[in-house]
Amino acid sequence: MSEDLPASIEALTDRVQRLEADLAQLRAALAGGGNPVPGAGVAPTTLASGPTGPWASLPNRGAFPPPRPLPAPQTWPRPARPTIERPRVEVTSETILKWAGVALVVLAVGFAVSTAISRGWIGPELQLVGALLFAAALVGSGLHLRATRLAWTHALCTGGVLALFTTIASDLFVDQTNSNLAMAALAVAAAAGIGLAQLVPSQLVATASLLGGTVAWSVLSYREPSFWRNLGWIGIASAAALVLALLHHWFALRFLTMTVGLLGIFVIALDAEGSPERLALCIAAVLWWTVLLRIPSIGELTSTWQQLEIQLATLSAPWAFGVLAVAFDLDNRSDTGMAALGVACATAAAAVGMRRWILPAHLVSLLVGASIQLSIGVAILATTDATFVALG
Repeated sequence: MSEDLPASIEALTDRVQRLEADLAQLRAALAGGGNPVPGAGVAPTTLASGPTGPWASLPNRGAFPPPRPLPAPQTWPRPARPTIERPRVEVTSETILKWAGVALVVLAVGFAVSTAISRGWIGPELQLVGALLFAAALVGSGLHLRATRLAWTHALCTGGVLALFTTIASDLFVDQTNSNLAMAALAVAAAAGIGLAQLVPSQLVATASLLGGTVAWSVLSYREPSFWRNLGWIGIASAAALVLALLHHWFALRFLTMTVGLLGIFVIALDAEGSPERLALCIAAVLWWTVLLRIPSIGELTSTWQQLEIQLATLSAPWAFGVLAVAFDLDNRSDTGMAALGVACATAAAAVGMRRWILPAHLVSLLVGASIQLSIGVAILATTDATFVALG
């Protein structure tokens, strides 16, 4: 037994060396991408006899195919955020010339008409017809140049709309017709201006239709003030301009529309008398207050006009309280203070409830406005010392 031990150790050592040689050959073949040499490092007797035992039925594994390369990890591109392309208005020599040319034409025609009127060459009827034809000629010239000179189209159409509003709001038109017909003509002209802004399309024409129409309407309504007509004008004109601004992503028009709505509803509140008028005013104020809660957050906050619009939302709560105080003549200190606190709480609750659908900057503006209104309510209800403590 002792004599067989060294022979057994030597046999085991020989087998280990052969296994190591086979393993090294396999590693070299796999690293080089080739096939190992059959029988390298294996005893000839083993190769000749082939596999035995339970492995005899398996196919010959002498040739190993090269390893397949691992597939490269797939990277899915991130969907690009939708961007709103806005035309940039560049101040060029053509821009300056076009506006200067339109202004000179208007001044020249105005001087000629003024001279003819002062000398009695044309009567009131011809003056009115000539002014209307001049406004129509400006709009027609702008539409004629639409395919070749779009910048001139915007300028001429804007001038035509403003000339039309000026003519309708003048004493000449009212004297030849009457106030009701003048207001009806102004409403038709404003609707035509909004349609022209959609047709061109042009933010300048839409802005002229909103601002020029509002100024002309205020001039006409001063002659015969009417709560219902004024409220209808502000509501319809502001809604039409706001829809047009949202469709074309015109942030300047959107900001101006909200400003006109805030000022217009507050001025109309001064003339509210009786329950039906006050109820209609409250409905209009709530609707416009809702607009201030949501519309400023529509966009990517890249326009300066939208940033101003979000800052304008700070006035939502104080403005709503001012409309209520003016419309209902809140003279009682307790009622006025409770109304102020109610508006502040409603604004804060609405802002927090809509925080998922509005921008963070817009949320901050609404909360700041609510806090200002809360301070106003505390100042009305509390004493002077308590007011300063609350503000602190």
